[in-house]
Amino acid sequence: MNSIFPGATENIDALYDFTLTSAANEHWRIEIGLINEGLSKTIFENTHIELENFLISLDTHGIRHILRQHGTIETEKNRGQKVIQKKELRLLIKIIQQPDIISNAGKSALGNDCILFQKEIKEVFYFSIWEVRKVTSVKKQNKKKSRIMLQTFYGQVQSKKPS
Repeated sequence: MNSIFPGATENIDALYDFTLTSAANEHWRIEIGLINEGLSKTIFENTHIELENFLISLDTHGIRHILRQHGTIETEKNRGQKVIQKKELRLLIKIIQQPDIISNAGKSALGNDCILFQKEIKEVFYFSIWEVRKVTSVKKQNKKKSRIMLQTFYGQVQSKKPS
């Protein structure tokens, strides 16, 4: 499958590495792609949120949250969840391009809409929640872009069915 987000894997890898080696107050954001007409239509059909031409972004804040909450064996084993590391973050590309489920995920702490992209991959149900950050000021539209920003990402291990 060809990605509609060329270079996204390398950008995710670089952000992950930067997050691990940078000071906690250092911030870096990457864009992994743009929501095209087809993806926007699918999102709208499931959420009634219009996102055509929004950027898809990740930043160090989101990666730090994911690693803190979902990045260690100790925390995830008891939850029956998959430990999230660099190789799992790369799955975000596939999850966004070919989600099994897209739905509303409530509101963020800032009061913005959030969207859930869910996909089963190799007996793990992956959940990624993205905050919608829409630039509404006409003055700021020249300097800022509307985007969805990764808030959290985790994987629920599918229970094995008894034989």
